[in-house]
Amino acid sequence: MGGAPRSSNHGTDFYVLETPTFTCGKNSFAIAVANPGDEPANVVIENPPGSSTSTSITIPAGNLTNTRFPCMAIEAEGNSIGVRPVYRIRSDVNVIGYAFVEYKGGQW
Repeated sequence: MGGAPRSSNHGTDFYVLETPTFTCGKNSFAIAVANPGDEPANVVIENPPGSSTSTSITIPAGNLTNTRFPCMAIEAEGNSIGVRPVYRIRSDVNVIGYAFVEYKGGQW
């Protein structure tokens, strides 16, 4: 199928960006992946995309999984910039990815 690429957080291959809008401190970056389908989803999250650094998870049908990552932002005089703030999410079935910019020690 042809056509223009589309931006979405639903599919089998997409990217999530850690926006540099917070200070790291005790915060972490979290990605939640939901499996709305009827089959288990085998998911790989890469950071940076194309690297050998990845997290593999299996999400049962109709479930959601949260995965935390170390904060990658760097502060420079009050402004944050990302070091490796892009994550690639790949799955063998359609999933939905959500990025949580701030995670504070056990409380969402």
